[in-house]
Amino acid sequence: MNKIWNATRFRWRAKDFQVAAGSVDELPDRNALSDADKWIIFKLGRCEAAVNEALAQLRFSEAAQAVYDFAWHEFCDWYLEFIKPIVYGDNASEKTATQFVLAQTLNRLIRLLHPFIPFITEEIYQKSLLAVAVNH
Repeated sequence: MNKIWNATRFRWRAKDFQVAAGSVDELPDRNALSDADKWIIFKLGRCEAAVNEALAQLRFSEAAQAVYDFAWHEFCDWYLEFIKPIVYGDNASEKTATQFVLAQTLNRLIRLLHPFIPFITEEIYQKSLLAVAVNH
């Protein structure tokens, strides 16, 4: 859970973070997405499908393992490292797109984790709402 907390704090501390206008389900223009953004969107979709399928078949351990593997190995270990140069860089359109994908991925990840660790995910979710309110 430390990795999830640290990922959330990284998102909160990202300089010049702008919440994109529009729906949470919308993505930025595909041309503005980095390769890392496209990769994590794809991996998140596969994770959601695996979790939903396992839960539908009441295989809770497999569902938990799928979301754990995504959170630990793909999101925290790889994606966050790939996007640090973008988040701290000067390309405004790429930065905005990446920050939006980061926020959206974290939101969806917290929702996937909620059935397994509800107290932690609720705390992160509430703090995220407060962080957004404070920044505006």
